[in-house]
Amino acid sequence: MINGEAYGVEWSGTLRRLRYPGGGLYAEGHWIDGKREGEHRVWYESGQLQHVATYEDDLRQGWAKSHHRNGRVSQTGRYLDGYRHGDWQAWYESGSPKSQGSYVRRQVREGPWLFWNIRGELTEKSGIYQNGDLVRGL
Repeated sequence: MINGEAYGVEWSGTLRRLRYPGGGLYAEGHWIDGKREGEHRVWYESGQLQHVATYEDDLRQGWAKSHHRNGRVSQTGRYLDGYRHGDWQAWYESGSPKSQGSYVRRQVREGPWLFWNIRGELTEKSGIYQNGDLVRGL
């Protein structure tokens, strides 16, 4: 059960597929010794891809990409040992930019970060970050 709904589970070797109650594909990925390994994908009930991420030893590792329900990319970036690390970008459903910056050490913002509101204007959260704190605005 996920969110109170029963999902069908199918196994083919190490590949596990979860299906929505209506039969559509919800998620698929490889599991080895009870841990996620390799690329895992999740779909919206409409069939639109929601998220793709790579796992090593049950931790997100490497490139990941998420989509809004309308199919546009919502965010992209990389993971290191289960945490966001390196350059990340995010977009609104319209496709306009939402945020852009880099993470270090267990998902801590570092260096220049830009944040836009839905109207495309930079927000007061934009600036230079050090150890996750905004130390200088733009």
